[in-house]
Amino acid sequence: MWKTSKKSVQDYRRMRLHKCLAPWKKLLVGLNGLPSPCRKRTALQVGEERQMRKNRPGWSMLLMLLPVLLFVGGCSVVGPDYQTPDLTKAHGAGWLGQPGAGERTSFSMDAPVARWWEQFDDPELTRLVGEVVEANLDLSKARERIVEAGLRRRLTGADRMPYVNLDGKIVQAGTGEKAVNREGPSPGEEATLFSAGGFSGWELDLWGRVARLVEAANRSYEAELETYRYVSVSLTAELVLAYIDVRTLEERLGALEKNIELLTKSLELVELRYRTGTSTELEVKQIRRQLNQTRALGPELRRARSVAANTIAILRGQVPAENHLAEGTHMHVPEMMGIGLPVDLLTRRADVRRLERQYAAAVAMIGSAKADKYPRLSITGSIYFQTDDLGILFQPESIVYSLGPRLSFPLFDAGKLQTKVEIRGSQAEQARLELEKTLLTAVGEVENSVVGIVHNQERVGFLGAALENAIRSVRLADQLYRIGLGSLFELIDAQREQIKVQDELILAKQFELGEIVRLYRALGGGWDVPGRKIVKKRTQGEERNE
Repeated sequence: MWKTSKKSVQDYRRMRLHKCLAPWKKLLVGLNGLPSPCRKRTALQVGEERQMRKNRPGWSMLLMLLPVLLFVGGCSVVGPDYQTPDLTKAHGAGWLGQPGAGERTSFSMDAPVARWWEQFDDPELTRLVGEVVEANLDLSKARERIVEAGLRRRLTGADRMPYVNLDGKIVQAGTGEKAVNREGPSPGEEATLFSAGGFSGWELDLWGRVARLVEAANRSYEAELETYRYVSVSLTAELVLAYIDVRTLEERLGALEKNIELLTKSLELVELRYRTGTSTELEVKQIRRQLNQTRALGPELRRARSVAANTIAILRGQVPAENHLAEGTHMHVPEMMGIGLPVDLLTRRADVRRLERQYAAAVAMIGSAKADKYPRLSITGSIYFQTDDLGILFQPESIVYSLGPRLSFPLFDAGKLQTKVEIRGSQAEQARLELEKTLLTAVGEVENSVVGIVHNQERVGFLGAALENAIRSVRLADQLYRIGLGSLFELIDAQREQIKVQDELILAKQFELGEIVRLYRALGGGWDVPGRKIVKKRTQGEERNE
């Protein structure tokens, strides 16, 4: 407690308070209709002031002005509104040429199928795609990014609402006899101050600064949805390519085993002729060398298959294990593929849509930066029970309150705010250019994949005919060698060519299937993206938890 009398302390506080508030006295009196406590009033003056309080608007005027301020804040939005950019130059009116047809696949302008991996007629592949969507860690991370974007959107929207804070404190203060303390007790005095109350504030969005931030947050949220879609399409394509690798390597191993059996029979024939004296030891060594060289291909093929199978396990979010893949069927090339028009890539390619949403967010940020150049209006208020006597803390005579508008205007900042506007404009232009570049790249990827499929199918046809000729050559060389009209060198050479052509044909078919996968990925394949229900459930669950 004060060492001096309570009356002197109150007089000292009143004098200091009135001195600080003297410039704002008339404003407070006019706003709240309250009498000035700085002078003694007669009974007549007290009656007049009571009548003035009845006639002055006070709180009622503030409540009447509130809808007007809300209306103004909702209608005045500065900055450019987003408009879809003209990207005709980036995608063109049509493809380089009318889609042609390969030997086994034709192309049309129809829309591509959604679940394109089912066209390979492999139930095991379809099962794996479903597991990837459910358990892949990259997709799980993408879903969490959607949740984060939704929470950021909610956080930004909260700036539109007023805030209310409560606090309370007990302060023990003192001032030395020779000290100067303009905020606390007088020199040589001590005091214990009790305080409880709260304060609130609300910034009116007169120029749409917060509205533009909310708009940018909405566009960013939509961009994260497209990011999830892009990751889903990319992982699906990666899984299918790895699955094609596994099945191709299995086919190559199967062909290798058949060639080893063929060479083993040839070795047995040569050894038999060597024992009967109709062949030489050199011929035996030559056929054994060919057999061992062929067998040496097996370990590398088995290693590559294990790597591809492990890739599938990791994509499924599992630890690599032996024999985790069921037997698959022979993968067929689709007979008809719809590729649509180049302009369709704007709505099908997830990476293009993501960049378009990011561009829209960047345009909204221009308006937010521009709104910072305009005045800001906020309403703040506080009410506290504050006294040095705990017994009367919550009594009317302990109330300290304030309420009123606050207007701030950036008068001079050396061009910083305008520079921020120009920076946001430059960032929006960068986003537009990135969008145009990505769309142009997408068109090129589709063109390249179509050409790759057509020409590779032509190559597969030639290699198929070459393999038939190689098989006939081996049979003929073997027959001639058996009857003594051909040499072992001719037989070995024919077998070597058969092995080579057969392996090239298998690899060409693998590349053909891979090009089809890359074409679907270039088209933005997987438009009915599996896992959307998972995303919706995850985000709604997060909102409920909040």
